[in-house]
Amino acid sequence: MPPHAIESIYPLTASQQGMLLETFGAHPGIHVEQSVFELHADLDAARFHQAWRAVVARHAILRSAYSWDTQAEPLQVVLREAELTMIALDWRGAPAAEHAQRLDAYLAADRERGFAIKRAPLLRLSLLRTAEQAYQFVVSFHHIVLDGWSLSLILGEAIAIYEALTRGVAPALPPPVPYRAFVTWVRERDLGSAQRYWQAYLRGVTRPTALGREQPCEPDRDDGYGELTIQVDDAVARTIAARARAHRVTAGLVFQGVWGLLLARYSRTRDVVFGTTVSGRPATLPGAMSSVGLFINTVPMRLAPPAGDRLWPWLSQVQAAHADGRDFEYCSAGQIHRWRDAGATGALCDSLIVFENYPEHTAALDDASVRVDLRESRTVGARTGYAATFLIGSRAGFWIKLIYQRKRFDDAAAPVILRHFHALLERIAADPEPSMDALIDCVPDAESPTVHSLPPVRGLELRSVVGPRDATELKLATLWQDILRCGSIGVYDNFFDLGGHSLLALDLMARIEQAFGVRLAMSALLQHPTIEAVARHLRDGAQATAWSAMVPIRTTGSRPPLFCVPGAAIDAISLHPLAHALGDDHPVFGIQPRGLDGLVEPHRTVEAMAAAVVEVMRTTQPRGPYYLIGHSFGAHVAYEASQQLGAAGCEVGLLVLVDAEASQLGQGPAVPARNDTDRLSRLLSLIQRFFGREISLAVDAANLPHDDLVAHVAEKLAEARILPAGLGAARVKAYLTVGEATALAWDGYRPTCRHPVETLLLRARDSHRDDFVLGGADPVDDSLGWQPLTGREVTVRWVPGDHVTIMTGSNVQVMADILRDAMRRRATAARRRPAAQDQEASDGAR
Repeated sequence: MPPHAIESIYPLTASQQGMLLETFGAHPGIHVEQSVFELHADLDAARFHQAWRAVVARHAILRSAYSWDTQAEPLQVVLREAELTMIALDWRGAPAAEHAQRLDAYLAADRERGFAIKRAPLLRLSLLRTAEQAYQFVVSFHHIVLDGWSLSLILGEAIAIYEALTRGVAPALPPPVPYRAFVTWVRERDLGSAQRYWQAYLRGVTRPTALGREQPCEPDRDDGYGELTIQVDDAVARTIAARARAHRVTAGLVFQGVWGLLLARYSRTRDVVFGTTVSGRPATLPGAMSSVGLFINTVPMRLAPPAGDRLWPWLSQVQAAHADGRDFEYCSAGQIHRWRDAGATGALCDSLIVFENYPEHTAALDDASVRVDLRESRTVGARTGYAATFLIGSRAGFWIKLIYQRKRFDDAAAPVILRHFHALLERIAADPEPSMDALIDCVPDAESPTVHSLPPVRGLELRSVVGPRDATELKLATLWQDILRCGSIGVYDNFFDLGGHSLLALDLMARIEQAFGVRLAMSALLQHPTIEAVARHLRDGAQATAWSAMVPIRTTGSRPPLFCVPGAAIDAISLHPLAHALGDDHPVFGIQPRGLDGLVEPHRTVEAMAAAVVEVMRTTQPRGPYYLIGHSFGAHVAYEASQQLGAAGCEVGLLVLVDAEASQLGQGPAVPARNDTDRLSRLLSLIQRFFGREISLAVDAANLPHDDLVAHVAEKLAEARILPAGLGAARVKAYLTVGEATALAWDGYRPTCRHPVETLLLRARDSHRDDFVLGGADPVDDSLGWQPLTGREVTVRWVPGDHVTIMTGSNVQVMADILRDAMRRRATAARRRPAAQDQEASDGAR
């Protein structure tokens, strides 16, 4: 769009960002809101349209489109003008009995039409004439620009402007408070305080509350939505409203409490969590109550109905307890989702309660020639990502609409849930002081609905998984696993096919920014939904932070972290199977050799390599005890790092050496020098063994120039999906350079025991023709020469596999089980030691 057509540009709120991302690639009807108002008037349709165009001109948010392709974060682009359409249809010729059916069909088609979110306005009107002075007036809009409160405001404004136009006078409306003021207010909040509040509020919540008896979902279940509405009996509605006022609790809280009690029955737990909507209009923002835009927000509601308590005192306590959280209701669902406990899995909640509470009775409506029959008006709820969404309205008493995902619920379950809801409301109306146990017992356990767990992705369990192949893909795979809470993830797996959704996508993008120093554009994940594609996108942009020796493979877990040094000229990819096999308890960090990026010179001594390892370890974990593992040549670096840690006064809890020999270090003749072609053949052999597949080069290596051979090898590795496409020869050359430095370091290292260290040696049971024979110097010494260098008894354990395959497949699981047990024993001993030392000091004092 030309610059002169733009009035202003500013960011989105986090809630808008989540809604925008959820709109990408989704069904056209998602987040499309529709409100139907019954109008009675001798209406001038053209003048009515003119009044609504004036409303759009008043409010910048109604002239806003959304842009995200070329910037780091999405933006709201306010146009100076945006043409509002109004469709006018005359149904007076159709039988009155057909009007309701026609309206339902019209609303369905209108929802399917959706909105092009890059074009303003995201609002359209339909005026459907049903009688001489009767209309069904449909306001359709994308939820990103309006909430229900705002809709009531602009409805009042439109009628006031229409009345002024009819009388030929200027409308007496105050200047609008721009939505941009709210965006600024939100971005100035202290997220640290908000994070602490929500973390404390959700502590211990690790999975969504079950909505009933769970059973697996058939892959071919209907992906659509079902709807069902019930009207609460007038007498019941009046009684509940009166008792809520008497106990000074909101009517909305009563319905939230009822759903909490039902969830307690369905899930068989007294600690339940579901989503609920809040107005989101801060009391500290001047004019917030009269501003138009998306203020409404979804936050988690956690209820724990205690056994034996009465309903009304409990609701009063809940309302008082939630008063402190009102200051943090501006936080988006995506932010709150990210702030959960590290061990939490999946979505935060599967159900949502929306209680409509809008400023409907304005002076404009009361005095206007256009009468809006609110009793006959209705809201058609937007589709959401929740399995069950309850819309509760207070027009003409209380009504409850349940919108449910058919892939999660059978159609037979919806009427049962609503019948239970109504039964509890009737019980509350009939008993002035009902106990919560009695209310819960109103619902027989046998009547709990059946809910289907999310279906597995078709073919996912049979897919060929290609694991990460460089540090960038490894970091991303770790983020994917942490966020999606699943095990093996391949670099070609689609984030959304694996269960990713808008909240998780926002979490992922925030973590990518933290890990790589790059703020991805909102559309990046939709355009690049796989690990391989995101990694390529990051490389192509050349925006990532400087290469680091430390590669976080798993950052979560309650047990001590494990620092891993891979073998010679091998990056942290080789450690990924071990991290996965260890499970979720231990954070795992890989420390790869300097120079693998091809941009910096590698270290050429073991001492320098170890010093780099110690530096990143102490930066990541300032205090010991440290748990350190090294494979092959990496074992020598890990050993030297343990000695340097000891010299610095740091405790090493356990040193783990994997299939490495110390007895020949600094003894005998040096290993014969290898040329680059020899190293390339050795590198190719190691890669083929690690990935378990043969690669045919189909070329005469002897007659091919070295650089061409390197490029050919890189091309074949990319074709086999072992090396990311585009890295090619540069990465292979970097491996060879680091390999040369490793050989020099090996030849020059003279280890000495300066600080005793607890040591576990893991040895491969099998051998391969390309590997050195370990233990040749002293076949009787199972410790392979490490015993005198550790100053302690070396524990030796044997693991299936050879020098390379010990780190792959089922072999690495055996290694992980041994390692996990050894670390647990050492951690337990470390905790007991201070107590024993205190006892010794006490005995000495006596």
